[in-house]
Amino acid sequence: MLSILDDIIEVISFIPDYILYALETLINGFFSLIQVALEAANALLGGLPGVITPPGYLEEVNWYYPVGTLISVATPFVTLYIAWLGISYIYRKYGAL
Repeated sequence: MLSILDDIIEVISFIPDYILYALETLINGFFSLIQVALEAANALLGGLPGVITPPGYLEEVNWYYPVGTLISVATPFVTLYIAWLGISYIYRKYGAL
């Protein structure tokens, strides 16, 4: 008789653990569904396009005039300048931020 009561008390004392386990299982199931959806979308999209190899003369042009390097250096400065223009316009139009 005491063994049965001890088992009942043990089950009741572990109810918070059961609830936590159920929540953990639901959250893991939700992320599993997201993963399955992303994998299905990836399967439907197909493969990536092939890499286009540029002509050989572009390598020589890039050696003498590195356009990619100039763009990668100038892009942050142009972005900061555009942001500065926007902030100064807002400041002039509406006063102090």
